[in-house]
Amino acid sequence: MHNGTRSSMTHRRTSWILAVTAGLGCSEYKLTGGGDAAGTDDSGRGDDFDPDDPIVDACDDDISISARDVTLNAECDVELSTGTFSPVVEWNYGSSSFCGPPVVAQLVDTNSSGSIDPDDTPIIVLYQGGTPGFGGGRVVALYGDNSGVAWTTSAGYGQDGGFAVGDLDGDRWPEVVTADISRVCALDGQTGAERWCAAGLAGAMDPMGYNYPAIADMDGDGLAEVTIGSVILDGMTGALRGRGSLGIGAAPYEGTGWTGNYGAMSVPIDLDGDGMLELVTGNAAYNFDGSLKWTNGGRDGLVAVADFDGERAVCVIHALSTLVAP
Repeated sequence: MHNGTRSSMTHRRTSWILAVTAGLGCSEYKLTGGGDAAGTDDSGRGDDFDPDDPIVDACDDDISISARDVTLNAECDVELSTGTFSPVVEWNYGSSSFCGPPVVAQLVDTNSSGSIDPDDTPIIVLYQGGTPGFGGGRVVALYGDNSGVAWTTSAGYGQDGGFAVGDLDGDRWPEVVTADISRVCALDGQTGAERWCAAGLAGAMDPMGYNYPAIADMDGDGLAEVTIGSVILDGMTGALRGRGSLGIGAAPYEGTGWTGNYGAMSVPIDLDGDGMLELVTGNAAYNFDGSLKWTNGGRDGLVAVADFDGERAVCVIHALSTLVAP
């Protein structure tokens, strides 16, 4: 109810109760031996009853079963109540501008177990500062329990895009992947130290900096790759593994003040079930080496993938344009 009143509803249930009484009758002869000669049938009790007959009808054909009401247990009733959603700020950090979506993950061994596990305090990673359309924002990692800053980079990286977190080198310790307008970098998840950077990727990423990297094992060798836009990078070194020539997973921007595409959110997925992942964009899918898997001949766009009918056939959802009203 939307008028703030309280109401309760009680359901009356009728249950059918079936009571069946079964009896088991035995002759006076012992069933464990001693009453009849070995190898012979039970001699019975001298009438038409034959205990060795496998067909025994224990019930009459016509049985009448009546129903009766059962009292509902009122302790199960729950009153309907309405209210308002009033979130409370638990803690906050900083006073400057923050752009781009943060990411939350266990990055630091806060319980000193010697590895990353679910009991470690989650870390919030975000960009602080930077310049729109360029990047340069420092990466800040905050303890989720408000116990302080885990680490902050001294160098600038992205500003408006997102992050990816995963184990890139197989040592079971996570890295944080960042991106600006033409460069992708991997940082040590425990300290923020730079592991590698891959530069010179203009044209394969969003030139305004709205880039969203992903981590996936593209070739099924057990080692991770980093994907972004139309690019596939080696997870351990950042070396270029493949680069597509068509879409980057960006929607054509049709608002004012900017001409071009907006965002870069390509999706790694196995389209044909061969164990190798493809990189899907709005108008193309690329193989591991960047060669073309297929194209629809249309415009690029933001994409998502899913198996909607459970037939193990992947469907691609394509958002064609981005429009922001003035």
